[in-house]
Amino acid sequence: MFFIFGWGHRNIKNFGPSLVQKCPICSHTSNYNFVRTRDWFTFFFIPIFPYETKYYLECPICKNGFEVENDENIEKLKEIAQ
Repeated sequence: MFFIFGWGHRNIKNFGPSLVQKCPICSHTSNYNFVRTRDWFTFFFIPIFPYETKYYLECPICKNGFEVENDENIEKLKEIAQ
């Protein structure tokens, strides 16, 4: 008997446009997208539970992202994006 398990299944949710900022990489000023990524532990290729969740502000032009770590900022950005 053997079991197949792994990790690395990634779920990406785009909450939509939030803040207007100028990107330091591409120099465009636009609404940044607020994005959540979740990495899942899998068992027989079925996602079981998330082991890592990160939030980003992503430039819609060059797709460069900046991680958001403060829980208060995350909640505020969710409200703005919706």
